[in-house]
Amino acid sequence: MAGWKLALIVTSVVFGLLHAGNPGANAQSILAVIVAGFFLGAVFLATGSLYAVGAAHFAWNWTMVALLHTPVSGLVMPSPDYRTVDAGPDWLTGGAWGPESGLAAAGAEFVLLFILYGRYLRRMESHA
Repeated sequence: MAGWKLALIVTSVVFGLLHAGNPGANAQSILAVIVAGFFLGAVFLATGSLYAVGAAHFAWNWTMVALLHTPVSGLVMPSPDYRTVDAGPDWLTGGAWGPESGLAAAGAEFVLLFILYGRYLRRMESHA
């Protein structure tokens, strides 16, 4: 059996490739979404809940669209009264694709990924 590590890699890569058709997709944005896939996979490993994964994905997209009025995965949504404008370089902020493709978001996801992975390992140790 391949195990959870291979499943995490495969599902994260597929998650990234599913976003390849979005407007403005490039290697950086797809790699960033693959990192997001690892983060969502870590949410699943830490909680054992697909509902938690769906909630985390929804919370990210909702925050980008409803609170920040910024593109999410290259998709620009209508904004009623304001729009977040990034002032940094695209490699850091994500540029037209939106914040999830920037190094700042990827860095935050890596920090959270390691925290969740640690929680998963503790959960596995307590069941052993």
